Order: sequence, then C-alpha cells, then structure tokens
Amino acid sequence: MENPSPFEPRLTLQESAGRLRLTDKRVWQFIEQGRLAAHYDRTLHRWFVFESDLQEFAQTARGPGRPRRTTPSPVSQSNKDGGPPKPGQERKTPMAETRTLAVFNQAGGVGKSTTTRDLGYELATRGQRVLVIDADSQGSLSDFLGLDPYGKPEAEIFWTAVCADMDTVPPLATAFGLTVGVSNLSLIEGIERLERMKDHLRFLKVLDGIKADFDVVLIDCPPSVSEMTVQILLAVDELLIPVQPEQKAIAGLVIVQKEIIKANKRRLRIQNPLRISGIVPTIFNPNLSVHLNNLKYIETIAQTLRCPVLPAVRRLTAVTEASTYGQPLKVYKPSSPANDDMARIVDCLFAETAASV
Repeated sequence: MENPSPFEPRLTLQESAGRLRLTDKRVWQFIEQGRLAAHYDRTLHRWFVFESDLQEFAQTARGPGRPRRTTPSPVSQSNKDGGPPKPGQERKTPMAETRTLAVFNQAGGVGKSTTTRDLGYELATRGQRVLVIDADSQGSLSDFLGLDPYGKPEAEIFWTAVCADMDTVPPLATAFGLTVGVSNLSLIEGIERLERMKDHLRFLKVLDGIKADFDVVLIDCPPSVSEMTVQILLAVDELLIPVQPEQKAIAGLVIVQKEIIKANKRRLRIQNPLRISGIVPTIFNPNLSVHLNNLKYIETIAQTLRCPVLPAVRRLTAVTEASTYGQPLKVYKPSSPANDDMARIVDCLFAETAASV
C-alpha cells in the first residue's frame, strides 16, 4: 500500500482506540509490534494513525501485519530539514501569521471554555500549532483539559508573567496536542496587582513575546468585565462570541457590544479595530421552537455587529461528560455530532485550513 497523502485525516491514539473499541495501551502494543502503522508528529509531540491504516488494520481483524511506516509526518519532515517542505509533504494548512482570537462573552454558562477547548483541538488535529490561554480564575478551560489547575503553585500559572511583571513566561502546559496557559484562583489577586500597575498593554507585551511560536492563539475570557478583559481586548485581533439561544443570554450581547466599542476607542492609539469573526450559537437544541426563533434574532444582531453567525453547536450530554473527564469532545466521543459542528466552525473561520483537509 502506498503512503497516504499528508492531507489524509489522521487520528490520535485515543481516537484510534475509540474506533477499535480497545484501550489506549492495547493500541500502543499493536503499534510497537508493527501491526498498526503510526507516525510521530514532532511539532505536536504526539503519535497519530492515518485513517487508511486504521481501516486496513480493522479489515484484517488484527491479523498478520505489515512493516510499520517509517515515513516522517509532513510537520516533522519540514522541521527536520529546516527549509521548505518537499511537494506532498507540506505541513497542513500553514498560517501566514499568528491569529489571536478571544472567545468573549461577559455572561457565564454560554460555552466559552468548551468552545475554546474543542476549537483548539480541532485545529490541532489539522496540523496547527495552537496555544489556548485560560483567563478565568475558576480555571475551567484548564480543568476541561485534565490539567488539575487548582493545586498548581503560582509559579506555574501563565498569568503570573502578566500580573507580576516577570520577564519570562512560566513553563506552558501541554495537553492533547495543545499548548496551554493555565489559570487558577491565584488570578484573583493577580488582577488586583494588574490594576495597580496601570499598564493596559501588559498582556499585549507578553503575548507578543510568545505568539510567533504558534499559528493560532485562543483565549478563554472570564465571565465578567474587569481589567483582565480590558487587557485581552487590547491584545487580540479577533473576537469569537458564543451565545446560548436563550433570551437572557441574547440580551447580554448588548453589554458585549458596549465593551467592544470601549475597546476600539482605546485601540485607536495602538492598532486596528477588533474584528468580530463570528457569533457561535451554543447549547443549541434544534427541536426547540424557542431556540429556532432566537436563532433568527441572533442573525439580526449579527447584521448590526457586521459579523457572520457561525454553525450552531448542538446541546449534547457528551459535551458535558467530556468536560467532566477532562478531555476534548473529539477524544471522549469521536462519533458525537457536536464534533461535526466544531469542524464546520473551523471551516468557516479558517478557510485556508478547510481547503487542505
């Protein structure tokens, strides 16, 4: 069998185990035995299995295998050579420059953290280098990625570099192919220190120092307006607004709009206005007439904000369960329809990635 195209879908070991209904350990044993082909991505620091290899393995019922593939992944080959990748070995969907997006809504419970997690993971599976930053003192995003942020010392918290005016950023965590800026309750005192510093561009300076190492930076904003919110809205280029199709949540978009106006007035002195890349209806139930009607209302508001309404993310139990188990939804339940919703959102937001997948 010929080597698959570098643009062929690939699965993590967890996803492969889910497809085969095996444990991660058992799948790894098959890989070590050379019975299931896999490759190591040196950028994401993870093992992947190509879709065609997994299908062939399943069809042969784990019978006598063939030699394990030794061809480096497109990403690792590009990094190894240090120059342009050879034809057919391009890294998937490269970004011309780092895109920085804040997942922003001052309301809580609208799906900011799950949207950040699953959007970041979907991009990572497409070969992107993704940094996700948890900007909520509750540490929800960090927790939803299984990082157990609550017991971490302040020296391991990303925001220490911002709030304590440090020259270097604490070591960033990694989870599921994502680089993560962890947060916890120490951020509460950090915000107080940040307010006393009276430097609204402090986070921008820190972000500028690290973002070149990534294709996409996603920031999970706190569920309230504070100095932290001001800092984030001055540092990013784009906003993604998740909103539940309920009257109370939709009414909160008025506050969102006011904060954007304030931020753009401050940004006049430093850079271009914020771009609203889209509104994401979350926790959406297509069987509820009230959600369908409110979706039309969201479309009207989007016209006012001059931004698109992106595909809705359906309300499914698996989304909550994935958070409980500290995993991206696509890892916890690859067959969930909400994964298709997130894939469509990525296709809309990152047209250049959709063309190559």
